Amino acid sequence: NNRFCKYKASFKINTDWKKRQKARKARDVARKQKERKNRQVDIQKKRKTEEADRLKSKSLEENDSKKQSEPTNKNNEDRLDKQRKRDEAEQKARDRADRLRRRRFPMEDTRLHSEDREYNIKPPTTVKRRPFVPYIFQLVQRHGKSIAAPHSRCEYLGYDSRGLI
Repeated sequence: NNRFCKYKASFKINTDWKKRQKARKARDVARKQKERKNRQVDIQKKRKTEEADRLKSKSLEENDSKKQSEPTNKNNEDRLDKQRKRDEAEQKARDRADRLRRRRFPMEDTRLHSEDREYNIKPPTTVKRRPFVPYIFQLVQRHGKSIAAPHSRCEYLGYDSRGLI
């Protein structure tokens, strides 16, 4: 607090105060250097322990690989078969996602329905149960005439007909 002292008709900075400030700064610098040094020591300790753990795990893996390097042909074949099946499933999923992503709308209703059935896609919640497509074709009228003409050669409108008349 005694930063200034009276000198003649004016004030000047107190030399004791200056000394205290220098000592405080020196203590702060020393404390920071000590903290930095402690941090570096901690980092080096962590590195050493991580290195030791890594070497230990590496040696364990080498021992395991030596033990596993002598599997029977049956186990090896099973592992390869599982890997092949997993790869095929992943490829199929990628192809499905790619085909779904490339679908362009609007598209023909019959094609949309068949693709949705193929990919097991549920219709939006706003869409109620879809009617059987061939019956829809029979009901639709174009220019006053029905699409399914009475002279068509269609004898059976079944599930397999997919709306083709």
